[in-house]
Amino acid sequence: MVRLIADLFDVSRIAQGKVKLERAPLEVAHLVARAVELATPLIEERRHHLSIEVAPDLMLDADETRMCQVLTNLLTNAAKFTEPRGQIHLVVTQDPDAAGGGIVMTVKDSGVGIPEALLPHVFDSFVQGQRSSARSEGRLGLGLAIVRSMVELHGGTVIARSAGAGQGSEFEVRMPPGRRRKRRPSRPPARVKRAPVDPRRVLIVDDYQDAADALGEALVKGGHDVRVAYDGPTALDVARTFHPQVALLDIGLPVMDGYKSRASSAGSTRAVAGFDSSRSPATDRTATARRRSRPGSTPTCSNRPRS
Repeated sequence: MVRLIADLFDVSRIAQGKVKLERAPLEVAHLVARAVELATPLIEERRHHLSIEVAPDLMLDADETRMCQVLTNLLTNAAKFTEPRGQIHLVVTQDPDAAGGGIVMTVKDSGVGIPEALLPHVFDSFVQGQRSSARSEGRLGLGLAIVRSMVELHGGTVIARSAGAGQGSEFEVRMPPGRRRKRRPSRPPARVKRAPVDPRRVLIVDDYQDAADALGEALVKGGHDVRVAYDGPTALDVARTFHPQVALLDIGLPVMDGYKSRASSAGSTRAVAGFDSSRSPATDRTATARRRSRPGSTPTCSNRPRS
């Protein structure tokens, strides 16, 4: 029912000239693959054998959705009007004799064929050939009418051939070729000139050892002299001899958090000579979202220069 309504809407829009094509370069091989995928359920249901031949590197300048509709309609039409276990052939080539090398898409089947009297009207709306009772899908005969309209909107042509009833059918679509869009040569990325690094003595204090070590290694690569401590008291001991110019403190440290560590360094009885937070930047780093439980871990410190 959904397909019937969709076909009726398409025919109505075509008749009113409301169909607008969204053209773009389209690889024919991609188009064929998509149409075959859509038609496969019916082809497999009727146990047909489908053979496909597609010449390489063919292009269309077309609306992909509409051209997929054309090819899918032709394949499902062949599947419907061919007795079970029939043969369907899809061939796509380029005609060297056509102006610019036109694209030729042919769908041929071993089905019931088209009577001579019906052949001139096969693309008219609401026209259908005879069916067996086993193949009464309740369609309205709009599929081929939509095929012709969509092909002609693209500047192409479609014809039907048949030797008569019981002799199979052949539908041939001819389309003007498309061209691949030339890709502009990519420019190498511009080199960013980095300002020269002013090396600093940096103290990192974080009980999350992996994060502290990773940050330390990154700062070392940036040219800085780095020390890492994993708790507040140890950080104060390191600061007495290292005299950091910058401190990165985890505010959620156990024993002594980042706030207490900074306060102690600023003027308490445990103040560190050479490191006064009033003169040295101290950045508080929150650990709430990444706190990990490390049962039995012992606070340690990495006093070695990172290099």
